[in-house]
Amino acid sequence: YAQAVEGIRRDIRVVNLGLLNDASYILSLKSKAYESSAISLRGDSSVYSSSDWLIGFIMPNEKRMEVGEALDVFYSGENDFCFDELCFYTLPTNRLYMDVSGRRINFSLDFAEMDRSTFVALDIIASNIEDRPIYYSDYSISDFFGLDDYIVLEGLSWRLDHGARGSYNRKSSRVNTNEFYHNFMVNFSWKNFNKEEVYYDEINRNIIEFMMDKACLLAEELVLEGDLEKAWEVAEVFMERFPIDLHSYPLLYSRIGAVYGVCGDWFMAEALTRRSADMFSDIIGDYISSSRLVQRGLRYRAIEMVGGWIDLCNLFESYGMNEFRVIYSDALFDVLDEFLLSLYEQLYRLKAHEDVYGQEIENVQGFILNIRTFAKKYEESLPELII
Repeated sequence: YAQAVEGIRRDIRVVNLGLLNDASYILSLKSKAYESSAISLRGDSSVYSSSDWLIGFIMPNEKRMEVGEALDVFYSGENDFCFDELCFYTLPTNRLYMDVSGRRINFSLDFAEMDRSTFVALDIIASNIEDRPIYYSDYSISDFFGLDDYIVLEGLSWRLDHGARGSYNRKSSRVNTNEFYHNFMVNFSWKNFNKEEVYYDEINRNIIEFMMDKACLLAEELVLEGDLEKAWEVAEVFMERFPIDLHSYPLLYSRIGAVYGVCGDWFMAEALTRRSADMFSDIIGDYISSSRLVQRGLRYRAIEMVGGWIDLCNLFESYGMNEFRVIYSDALFDVLDEFLLSLYEQLYRLKAHEDVYGQEIENVQGFILNIRTFAKKYEESLPELII
């Protein structure tokens, strides 16, 4: 839509991974679109159109191969094996590399089989990385095809950066704050997130939450780098674009409140702390008072929120903002007894079908342990039940 209707960034070639199993879509990538040149691919049309190539396998191998050479072997059928009339093609190794601008990228695939979209995606990366930048959408993709060590967040997308490994101080968050800050402050096209008359459906609420989370991440990274002026500017844009009167995300507003506090804006830090605490109490209170059926459907979300709240208490403690940490912990302990009892009830029902819900039971039990550990830290008593 952005490219076709609004004419935004027509120099970019958007590749929909969900369509990379379709032969006609793959072949369309080899043609120019708008201002974007054609995408190079090593495979020919027979690979993309034949039903023999819907799925392939990956042979574990200690030998590391250049990814283009490995794909050539895969496409040639040299390593194929057949049952009756059905043939399967095999990538000769799961250990691969690419040489890009004089630097070597080593990576490994941790899966044994791949559908057409996966090997075409690998083909696109290997065939184009020297000629054009490659980005992954942070909203719609979670699999980076073994290249996780070489991606850098520059906004709402990850850039495949062959020089990234070891160049960032924090392994937990590879963020290019200079690019991200510029994109956030200058390039982002803000639309209707701050308009009271606009209705946000579930999809758009997810997008809003996603963008708010990334804004929080940028501000937090700037704080860690000591650039408090830019962190404060990001927080200001955050509050302008996502007014707290229109959105209900207490964890995210609390994180921005922490940024304000570190930057010395105690008025905003306290205001957001109190508003977020009230919002949290209302949301968890509604969960506790809802029916068992509703609680079952919202359990994951409730656990995520309470777990995030525990993290917030620890965050404010680490920042030395104990006045605010007390507000957050009080809001949590006000609802924690009843929330814990609701978890025990859910656990009881799950254990009636332990063979089906084994992993869920383990997750709930682990979270109950986290709650008890947190309460013990602050010498708070909680109800004891044995299920």
